[in-house]
Amino acid sequence: MFENFEVPALSPQVIDRVGAGDAFFAITSPWVFLNNPSDLTGFIGNSVGAMQVAIIGNRDPVDAVALYKFITSVLK
Repeated sequence: MFENFEVPALSPQVIDRVGAGDAFFAITSPWVFLNNPSDLTGFIGNSVGAMQVAIIGNRDPVDAVALYKFITSVLK
């Protein structure tokens, strides 16, 4: 049912780890529920986590447009 994938950490710098796991599970839970591929789910989850560790505390949410730009820059 589930496959094992290794997804690398994508954060260039870590400022604050608070909320990174919450952000990861908040974005990946719906993806898993919709039966999206596991490798894509891990990649998107790690992208959100990478963006969250650059935010101090839970001051700001991860913006969808910024997430799209982050993913585009990683894939180039």
